[in-house]
Amino acid sequence: MKIRSIAALCGSFLISVTAFDAHAVEVRTNPGIRVQSDDGIFSAYVGGRILMDGALYDNDDIGPGNVPGIQARQMRIEVGGSAYGWNFTTEMEFADNVPELMLGFVSTQIGQAEFRIGHILPYMTLDARNSSLQVTFTERALLTSMLWPIYRWGMAYTGFTDKTFYHASVYNLDNDDSKTTDGWGAITRMGFDPAYSDRSSLHFGGGFAVERYGYSNALDEETGEHEAQGVRLRLLPAGRIATDSRVTMIEINNGRRVDAYKFALETSGSRGRWSYQAEYGRGIYDDGIEEGELSGYYGYVSYFLTDDTRPYDHKLGRYVRVRPKGSHGAFEIAARYQHAHGEQGPSGAALTRDIDIDAVSGVINWYRNPFVRFTLDITHARTEDAVAQARLDATTTATFRVQLDY
Repeated sequence: MKIRSIAALCGSFLISVTAFDAHAVEVRTNPGIRVQSDDGIFSAYVGGRILMDGALYDNDDIGPGNVPGIQARQMRIEVGGSAYGWNFTTEMEFADNVPELMLGFVSTQIGQAEFRIGHILPYMTLDARNSSLQVTFTERALLTSMLWPIYRWGMAYTGFTDKTFYHASVYNLDNDDSKTTDGWGAITRMGFDPAYSDRSSLHFGGGFAVERYGYSNALDEETGEHEAQGVRLRLLPAGRIATDSRVTMIEINNGRRVDAYKFALETSGSRGRWSYQAEYGRGIYDDGIEEGELSGYYGYVSYFLTDDTRPYDHKLGRYVRVRPKGSHGAFEIAARYQHAHGEQGPSGAALTRDIDIDAVSGVINWYRNPFVRFTLDITHARTEDAVAQARLDATTTATFRVQLDY
């Protein structure tokens, strides 16, 4: 029996695929709706995710306090497929007022490696390599925010051997998130897992990046001159909704090219219900007038109250979807400590900026099934300014998240 049209409505997205046999529609063992031709040459899928966050704060008495609220953190639609040995992936974000392209690339397999070109994610750290759906806490580590270039136009090559994985990418810094950004970057990441099994892993790896921030092609609306290109990095230690706790870690903008060098070391492991993850990284910035440095580290331990484990993909060097064994789902508890440091100043002179952030987090995760998750994350973050010899912020955040992967 032939099905002439298959339609699936996911949020506001409608996909129609024609002329497939009835058995081409797969049962939802994975998120999304999937179709495949009888000969296997063509396949397609549509899916997405929703992350809803609600946050409460215990603010300090320094400046304005963060306002409790509810935020649609992610509302994404993903469409992909394959044909004649090539794959395509497109992921759009609808949580903000204007739809935004997150991923948009084509890829193909070359032996045991994958080549991608388009709007991609260059991977600098393990925390970045783990999907936002699988990270243990509601926020990735501050170290990741400092070093990771996030979405960029570029090319990536990712592969593996028996116990090793590797990644290399080149990308353009002239992307959608800053009209004054110009330049290029390159990243390489590799590592190995000497003790991989279904319920255990031991992961070691590292990454290195070079970035060149040039002059912007954008014109200043008032002066008509080219805007000077620089580097500015700001962090949200108390969470994304806590905008009043935002702090600038580094800002270099002297109208000159900024050279940046970054590296990170990573380790993680799991054995049965237990797992751990820790990373250290550093970034150095120099434009010939000023020098800056970013550094940080974090570590956390996780334990499943149920007979579950944190699954590890040794081919990609990352953790993947938790699939609960029991009918009531999987319960996980975890604790994390992290530190972030940012400093800058004229070459050979005293520092003009010297910021330290310390944060401790505790989390409870309930994985109701592989596609539904509830999270309670409590984080206390403290920010100090050594130049001013003052505390800039101390906030405790309680975040509740509902996650649906469809």
